[in-house]
Amino acid sequence: MAPNKFTYLVIENAPDVCEGIIRRMNKFENWQTLGYCVGVKEAVEKITFAKPNLLYLDWSLNGGSAFEILQQVQNLPMYNPYIIFNTGFQKDNPEIPQEIINKYKVDKYLVKPLWENLRNNLGQYLQEAEEKAAQPDTKKNLVWIENDKKNKVLVDMEKIICICQHPSEPRCRIIYLANKENEITVPCNGKKYIFY
Repeated sequence: MAPNKFTYLVIENAPDVCEGIIRRMNKFENWQTLGYCVGVKEAVEKITFAKPNLLYLDWSLNGGSAFEILQQVQNLPMYNPYIIFNTGFQKDNPEIPQEIINKYKVDKYLVKPLWENLRNNLGQYLQEAEEKAAQPDTKKNLVWIENDKKNKVLVDMEKIICICQHPSEPRCRIIYLANKENEITVPCNGKKYIFY
């Protein structure tokens, strides 16, 4: 990829919509397509490997829904793409906007059909996506750690003060944090690594 190129991925179960988005994106020379995915599994693999700067994300996908994709994006360290979420099911599923916007914090929420919105606003969306890509990643130091109760806890690595042997459990360590959580007890069975 040439310098100053940004990448995007279209995740949509209708190939004609995917191709329409790609045609519109071809007008912007500093954006390079990674193609499109129609299913959840393929999209998760491509996102994990390529980490595109921009995701066009449809609600309904083969093998699942956008929630699985958004959860994967949220769990990936050092990854914070610009997300344009779209759906034709808002009327049938009124809970979609609240959860998508509040829990996963997508950048744009569009209701289908997309074409007029993209015709009027795509340049602005891409400018915002480029600005977001240039910002330091606030998630870069966040890591999921599995505690002794098998729950995953999101930890800021810069907040770790020290890791010590648990005083009464030889197979556990205690991670001391410089914030309100204070400490996390984690198993250390053999060579099992606790970071995700």
